[in-house]
Amino acid sequence: MNQAKLIKKVKSTNWYRQGGGINMLYCSVPYRSGAKTFDCQIFFKGHNNYGYFNKDNERRLLNYFIRRHLKDKNYLTSKINRWRVLVKHQQSFLSQLNAIYLKKLSNADFFNVYRKFCLFQLAYWQPTLMIEYSDPWSDKIISDYLTKYRLKLSAQNLSILTAPKLLTFAQQEELDLLSIVKNYLAHRNINRQLANHAKKYSWQSITWLKAKMLSQVYFLKRLKEMAKLSHQQINERIRNLSGYSLKINRSKSTIVSKNHLNSSQVALFDFFACLCDWREERKKYGMLNNKLTENFAEELAKRSGVDKHLLYFLDGFEITSLPKIVKMTVELKKRQRAVFYNYTSMGIWRLVGQEAEKMNKIFENRINLKNEELQGFIACRGMAFGRVKVIMSHSEFKKFKPGDVLVTQMTRPEFVPLMKKAAAIITDEGGITSHAAVISRELNKPCIIGTQVATSLLKDGDRVEVDANKGIVKLLEKAFQ
Repeated sequence: MNQAKLIKKVKSTNWYRQGGGINMLYCSVPYRSGAKTFDCQIFFKGHNNYGYFNKDNERRLLNYFIRRHLKDKNYLTSKINRWRVLVKHQQSFLSQLNAIYLKKLSNADFFNVYRKFCLFQLAYWQPTLMIEYSDPWSDKIISDYLTKYRLKLSAQNLSILTAPKLLTFAQQEELDLLSIVKNYLAHRNINRQLANHAKKYSWQSITWLKAKMLSQVYFLKRLKEMAKLSHQQINERIRNLSGYSLKINRSKSTIVSKNHLNSSQVALFDFFACLCDWREERKKYGMLNNKLTENFAEELAKRSGVDKHLLYFLDGFEITSLPKIVKMTVELKKRQRAVFYNYTSMGIWRLVGQEAEKMNKIFENRINLKNEELQGFIACRGMAFGRVKVIMSHSEFKKFKPGDVLVTQMTRPEFVPLMKKAAAIITDEGGITSHAAVISRELNKPCIIGTQVATSLLKDGDRVEVDANKGIVKLLEKAFQ
């Protein structure tokens, strides 16, 4: 597709926008995995990213998977299990890709190993894309289903029926650390336990922007903070976390029984609950792959003499030889300023600099025209007032104060400390299986997701009313400019 055809397509297509602070090299293969099933357009200005996806295609693809699941209640579970087998098969290869191993490779072997790594990532991401398809459509599909079958379920019941069945990794890490805290308070030696804990959960600070691992010192510091809690508080938190799965599944069963839901109706809600758990499971391996990508980037920078921060603007499949990388230095500097990618099943083309920014503006205008008022989907009900803080990347975290309203493209694990301090949460993207939806319900924070334009329309200091009972954000007072 050429540039003129894409511009024409922009105006006639229903787009869904998502993004955040993202390293292009980390996400290029996941984005490519989507190109096989639907076109996607990706814009980077520095490391700030917007992705534009054909919303109606996502609905069509999601409907296909839902139909398969309703016809065969084991369909999604079988699909997830096959994916797990694939992931397990990949681990023997991926586990060796540390800095020492990569350094020993010849140039030819280095590029061959990297290509194999990219192909493994493609195979890893493609089966999971239905998770992304659900973000813009999950609430609408459930609403239509309730209307079609005249089901009257409260918002709380819907929240329980679509809630994940398992603990998040953050919750499981907290539970495991609390067990070590009890040994610490009993004056037992915890060195080995803590070392194993750090090894198991060190990846949790990795993001789509940076591949920083957590140290044992970090976990020791958290352990000592937890140790200040009373024995009653520690035991209560352990009971709540360890009993979550049993409690949520009992609650689901009670709602099903009281509302006389049939197996197909239960299967629909179960579909979205399973996607929540699958998203969480995928996150771990996705973040570990980001760390491996970082290992490759560091070694490639040493071999090529090209600044690693320029290499971040490569597409993974462009990494084929040293002469090619060196020759691309000028091009990478242009991409660092701005780059627009058009991924399709037929191939990829890109724009850089001002042309990239102009193309993104066309998409941005289309999104804003389709969203003239600020409303979204309800993730967690409630009402809140506060001053807006628009957080686009980790570098802006320091400006966030307790009681602020968090406005961002989409929350990720590194946002949790801010979410705990926030009066309310508003996101551009996300559905009922998204990180913001799951964590806001856990924290009981008013949360509106999927607005598409919150980060474009709201500014730091704006005073807003967040009515998460209706999914509406009202601007009460503009910030003094």
